[in-house]
Amino acid sequence: MKTSFASILMMAFLMLTDNSFAQDWYFSAQTGQEYTETPFSYRYTNPSLISSFSGEIGWSNDFLSIYWDPRFQSYSGDPDYNYLGEDLTLSFLSGKWTSEFGLSHQLSINEVAGLTFIRPFAGFYFRDESETGWFESGASVSGTWYQDAEELDQLVISGYTEWNTSFETRTSLTLGTELSGKYFLTEPTTGTGVIPVSTSMMYEEFTGISIEGNGRGKGQGNGVEGSGMMGNGKNAGSSRIARQLAGISDSWFKVSQNINSWSSVNLSGDLHWVLSAQNEKKSSSVSAIASEWLDDNSGYNSQGLQAGVTFLLPSEWKTTLTGSYLLKQYTSQVAWSNSVLVSSDLRTDDRPGLSLSAEKTFFFDFAPGQTLDFKLTGYYQKNNSNSYWYQYPASGAKLYLSWTF
Repeated sequence: MKTSFASILMMAFLMLTDNSFAQDWYFSAQTGQEYTETPFSYRYTNPSLISSFSGEIGWSNDFLSIYWDPRFQSYSGDPDYNYLGEDLTLSFLSGKWTSEFGLSHQLSINEVAGLTFIRPFAGFYFRDESETGWFESGASVSGTWYQDAEELDQLVISGYTEWNTSFETRTSLTLGTELSGKYFLTEPTTGTGVIPVSTSMMYEEFTGISIEGNGRGKGQGNGVEGSGMMGNGKNAGSSRIARQLAGISDSWFKVSQNINSWSSVNLSGDLHWVLSAQNEKKSSSVSAIASEWLDDNSGYNSQGLQAGVTFLLPSEWKTTLTGSYLLKQYTSQVAWSNSVLVSSDLRTDDRPGLSLSAEKTFFFDFAPGQTLDFKLTGYYQKNNSNSYWYQYPASGAKLYLSWTF
């Protein structure tokens, strides 16, 4: 065993000191500092400074790449929700084909239920590029297992297609669609009586973790979102919790038009639809629990639209003004009439928003090949809902820095 371990160390040392091998390494580090009034997209939450730190260490050549992505996120107003995470991914390249295998892991520092999980994933992708655009298609499978929240364990299989082209009018068009199947793996015999909403997870926008699997599709978002929800627990009843199999359809588009050399406009939208939603209006269903904890994408239908204008400023600065609107109609989460009473209606939210960002990439003469990406965003949203706990305004600012070397 000692000989084997020593051999591995020697091989690693020789590879790292070989110039041709060392040139294939790449590193990056990112940080985001965001102040927001509603960090968990829930009424009466504490304003927080959300500090995120992440990085990427990778090696690649013409046919293989491997990289490790560690991350850390903290909340000044609710430190119980601080967490650590990491992704380890291995990719094989063969012409226009890529196969990818990996493992994602997240750890709750303060052992909050539902924040710790492990997720293995695999995917196969095809991409063809031309002078006028590109075409991409792929399929992926992932499984997620949660600590202290086994009823949320799930398997996701998805496939997507995305197509982009440009025209002589300086217009570009992107169209995409994705179909997913989600199966909740655990079947508890009875409800727990309480859904601990205080263990709610964060949205993908600020965590970098998607609860929708690891497919590469679904590229159009709907403005700056919050990060989840939080509360003191809700009565889930004691009826049987059934497994759920959900089919999910996503479609999106984006149109960009260059007006001149220093300005452009864009319009994008997406449609999210749950093809099969069992146990509707039952707060004890797995879908309802996942909806409360994770804002799970199998628990709502949504339609979103974004419109923006971008200006190129002197010194290669870029600024973008974006307006957005998102409508979400929940299929299994009931609405709260007030702070203590549940109504017979399903929850419906609509969220208009406005954001303004400025960004620039810095290059350094003293460090060829190294870049620093800077982006500052301010935003305002107002979440309107027929459910008492989800009526809130949201405003904030976010600073993002990324150093690649």
